[in-house]
Amino acid sequence: RAASLLLVLLKTSFGFGQELRVFRGSHALEGEHTRMEDMRWFANEHLCGATLIHPEWVLTAGHCAITAWDENMMLVANSIANGNGFGPNADVLQYDTVYYPPGYDGTNGPDLALIHLSTPANTVPVPLWGPSDGPLPGTGAPARVLGWGVADTVTLFEADTLQVADVVLFDYDTCAFLYANAQYDFFGLNGTPGLICAGYFDGQPASGSGNADSGGPLMVQSGGTWKQAGVVYGGEELLTTAEYPGVFTTIAWNRPWIDSLIATVTQVVERNAPPRFQVVHGPEGITVLPGQEVPDGRFQLELIGNDGRLLLRQGPLDLPAHVPCPLATVSTAVLVVRDAGGIPLHRQLVLY
Repeated sequence: RAASLLLVLLKTSFGFGQELRVFRGSHALEGEHTRMEDMRWFANEHLCGATLIHPEWVLTAGHCAITAWDENMMLVANSIANGNGFGPNADVLQYDTVYYPPGYDGTNGPDLALIHLSTPANTVPVPLWGPSDGPLPGTGAPARVLGWGVADTVTLFEADTLQVADVVLFDYDTCAFLYANAQYDFFGLNGTPGLICAGYFDGQPASGSGNADSGGPLMVQSGGTWKQAGVVYGGEELLTTAEYPGVFTTIAWNRPWIDSLIATVTQVVERNAPPRFQVVHGPEGITVLPGQEVPDGRFQLELIGNDGRLLLRQGPLDLPAHVPCPLATVSTAVLVVRDAGGIPLHRQLVLY
């Protein structure tokens, strides 16, 4: 059931996967939502939404990254156009690695992915909902969703311009109650309290997320600033309905994983500086050699897996140092070099 569920999520009427988008929204203006990302695949075709949350990091839904990773994935920032060319200030982002929360298998667990950029983006990142913002507002509080959307619920035609729609929140308990008899068990599959819903009440104008909005943001105001509070996960119908609002993975519940991964993996050396370390690949692992301008002292070496788990730690030790492949199933990892006090000095994607 798990495998078929993911397929349905991406290809048919479930899960806001590929066909339809934000509805009953308004056109975004060029330059208004610069940190919104258009995730494209195959022949420059829109697949999902995503957001730039750090100069080197893009946040999206896990099922989006799994689908697009080997299919010519493209990430486009600062453009309101949908798959039909780019806006005048578009920033096509270069990436190297995708990470998933521990325990996420493509169906079960928090449906998130963090994509590391090999070159920092020029766009200002979106602020995330954090501990200083307190708990999320309750049911009925205003929120906002973004996506490349349909103009109405009749034609279901895709809009050429990024859509912005105002919605209301439904807290975890309310949304779990609404989905108690749904065909798809989002709450059971996620397995954490880190979900929230957004849509509209019965009798209100219909608005919300739909297929192909997966990975896009749920925005909530805090102190007058719009902050990203969630990531589009899925829904029971093609579009958000009063009976079944859109389901979102919350930033707050997953913030420790997000912050830890970014702190561990983010590049900390100057981009144009001479390399301090050299990494030589061999049949049984890698060897780390001193490069130019290496600081004095001994070093710690770490390997971080694609799910953010620590695979191996060695040191303090002198260079050169050999780092074996930690697991037969590991093909890629991130090498982190720290000084003897634990301060990160270098990171690099390594292949086995």
